[in-house]
This record gives sequence, C-alpha cells and structure tokens, in this order.
Amino acid sequence: ILEHIVRLLVTHGIRRVFISVNYLARMIQDHFGDGSDFQCRIDYLHEQENIPLGTGGPLALLPEMPKHPLIVMNGDLLTRIHLGRLLAFHRSGEYVATMGLREHVVQVPFGVAEVKDSMIAKLVEKPKLNYRINAGIYVLSPELIPTIPKNCMYPITDLLNGCLKTGKRVGAYHMQEAWNDIGLPEEYQRAQSG
Repeated sequence: ILEHIVRLLVTHGIRRVFISVNYLARMIQDHFGDGSDFQCRIDYLHEQENIPLGTGGPLALLPEMPKHPLIVMNGDLLTRIHLGRLLAFHRSGEYVATMGLREHVVQVPFGVAEVKDSMIAKLVEKPKLNYRINAGIYVLSPELIPTIPKNCMYPITDLLNGCLKTGKRVGAYHMQEAWNDIGLPEEYQRAQSG
C-alpha cells in the first residue's frame, strides 16, 4: 500500500517523501531504502513506540521547515487522486490547509419518520443519506508546521479544527478519482475484489 502511495507521489513529480514509521519500521525502511529505486528521496520520521503521534503529530518531526505546501496522506489508502489538481485548488483558493473529501452514501434500511410536536410530519421510505467524508489526504501550508505540538498524540483534524476556530481558510477538495481506505479488513477485501 505504501509503495502505491510513493509511486503516486513520484508520478506527480514529487521527489521528496517522508514516511512516518513506528510499527514495522525496519521492514518499511528495508523495502524503500533511501528511495533511489523509486526515483525519489525518502526520509523517515521515527515515532517512539511508547508515544503514538496520531495522523498529525509526526509532522513535528520534520527535519526542516518546508518551503512549499506539503501533501499529507494516510498510509492505508489506495487512490488515483490527481495531486496536481489538488495542489492547484489549494493554491488558487489561498487556503492554509485543504482536505480531500469523498462522497459517501449511507442507505438506511428502514422507513424514517420525521416527527414534530408528537406528530408524524413526514415519512421517508429507506432514505439515502449523502455525506462528504474525510479521505485522509491533505495539503498544508508551511506556516502550519510550527503550530504542531511535539511528542504527543495529535490528530491532523485537530490542526484543521484549530484553523477553523481562528478563521483561517480550509479548502474542501471534492475528489472524483478512485479511492479506498483499506485500514479495516472488510475494506481491504472490497478493494481486492473491486
């Protein structure tokens, strides 16, 4: 899965890659090495075993401040997102952060009653609910990196919520490309059969 992500990044012209490692760190480093076999440079951000850092915390381990927007991706994604379009969207909107979103439809298997003042106001038979879900793909402007706390669990959504609370612009990029989050066994099975 990580190799798929690295190849996607390289296909879109990204030549500097950081992989946050903890569990199976040695196996991952042995596979990717310095990245030269993948036409990029790969560096590793080492989390301590006893301090998991979450999805945002490893960014505090970057060895230097990035000069350009940073693409951050969860390590359990199979996607064909067009990173050039994502970056163009981020830049054109002058966002401090951008989140990749996917449509997710939930089919309610029952009829649903809308109730007002103890009376049924409306009946809807087996409605479909449409949501925009977090696809685990982000673009972060360099100015956000110093705000990430060190050595603690820090979900990247905390960073984005902090931006929203302070009135910073966070873009919503609606991706259309193929996407599977295969962090759960049933999603992995679905991705293999699809």
